[in-house]
Parts: sequence; structure tokens; C-alpha cells
Amino acid sequence: MNTLFECGELMPCGAPCTGVAMLQEGERDYTELILLEQGGAARNTAFYGGQVSLPAVIYIPPGVNDRFVPDERVHGYRVRFKTGFLPHHSAGLFAAFFDACNLPLTSFALQEAVSQLFKMICYECVSNNANERTIQYLLLALLAKIDFVRKATGNRGDCKEKDYLTCKAFMMLLEDNFSHNHKVDFYSKQLNVSLRSLNYITTRVMGKSVLQLIDMRKQAEAQELLANSSKSITEIAYELGFDKSYFSRFFYKKAGVTPMQFRQNRQNAVS
Repeated sequence: MNTLFECGELMPCGAPCTGVAMLQEGERDYTELILLEQGGAARNTAFYGGQVSLPAVIYIPPGVNDRFVPDERVHGYRVRFKTGFLPHHSAGLFAAFFDACNLPLTSFALQEAVSQLFKMICYECVSNNANERTIQYLLLALLAKIDFVRKATGNRGDCKEKDYLTCKAFMMLLEDNFSHNHKVDFYSKQLNVSLRSLNYITTRVMGKSVLQLIDMRKQAEAQELLANSSKSITEIAYELGFDKSYFSRFFYKKAGVTPMQFRQNRQNAVS
């Protein structure tokens, strides 16, 4: 197996999964996310003890020896990816997971939100016009939602559902406006909350401030354009609301290489 990303539906018909092959011995460099709606695992592991309240999300990080082997009653969804599938700077969104775990989805709203994200990812993967960037965004949204569940499970008072909804509204607003040179308080005003409150909410739900999330989105778009377009660096800078010199400093600070070096590295990798 050498793909960076796979997903599929866990089925109760005896086949372990449709769309995703079973991991072979030694293939431990994948992160796995499993939405378990019914059934369970054929054997107990460190992250599954047979007493999971369903539905639940099972998170298995790379390097874990045990893997989830579905039993004959299982139904749900499985997403599997290598760290290289996501933009380098996005690792912080799920770095807090680290350990393998299972997380019960304790409310109908959580169940619907998580299930819908799994289904949207799987649908995008099999569509005729599958778009890798769309899958990346959906996966990041799923990771952020699971992180919310993780925090809420560990400390019921840590996050509130309305905080997640505010954060979701911010991310949608950001998607429409990240290429404009808006000040940070533009987003708080559009959402009718104070900038202090918005920073507090995004930090609790996603572990990042408003400015950090804006910068991450700009960086993701910059990397996409550098890798997959013929636009000049000056054109890309202006498209993202920068002048060329500031864009180069911004990019180097985030990626550790200049825009030109990043583009050359990507071209060398595929040549």
C-alpha cells in the first residue's frame, strides 16, 4: 500500500471494509479514524475494550501495533491517511490526540455532524470529479470536530456546542474571505462577537487563534498555487493580499523555505 489517503464503509457482511484494504503487517504509518455505528472489533486492543458506547469514533495514530479488525456485525466508516496527505502546518490541529482512544458521541447533534463528515469524505473520494484539496478540508474539519469531542469528553465544561458552531461559522467566513487583506476584527464583527471572545472560542475548539487560522489558510492556498499553477510568485502574492516581499517573508516563516524553493522542491519531487 502506497497511497496517502483511503476511505470506505465498514460493512457487516463479513467483508472488513469496502473501499479500504486491510493494513498488512508492518504498515503502521497511517492514522486511522473509524466511525463505529454498530458491532465492534473482532479482538480487544488498547483502544477498544469491547465496552464502547455506540456510536463512537476510534482514533488510532501511526506506530500503533494493534489495528481495528471489524467483527461480523460491524457497520460504520473508516478513514486512513498518512501525515504527508495534510499540509505541513495543519498538523497542529490534531497533534493533541497522540494516544489511541475511542470517543463516544453522546448527543444526536454530535452523531449527525461526525457522521455527515465521514460520509462527505467518502462521497468525494468516489466522485468522478474528486478533488484532493476538498478532501483535505473535509478531513481537517473532521479532525477539528473529533478534537472537540475529545475535549468535551475529558472535561464537560471545556467546550460548548455553541462554541463549535461559532468556530464553524468563522471557518466558513474565512473560506470566503481569506484572500482579502481583512484585519482580524473583520471576522469578529461579521459574527457579532468580540475579537477576544472569538479568539477564546477558536483556541478552545481548534487550538489556534483567529490570526493563526487565517495564516494557515493563506499558507495552504499559497502552497496549492505554487505546486499546481503556472502563476508567478508575484501574482500569487497579490491574489492572497500580500506584496511580493512580505509574501516571501510570510511564506518562509511558515514553511521554512522561500516560495521559489518550495516550487522547485515540488517540481523535483514529481520529475
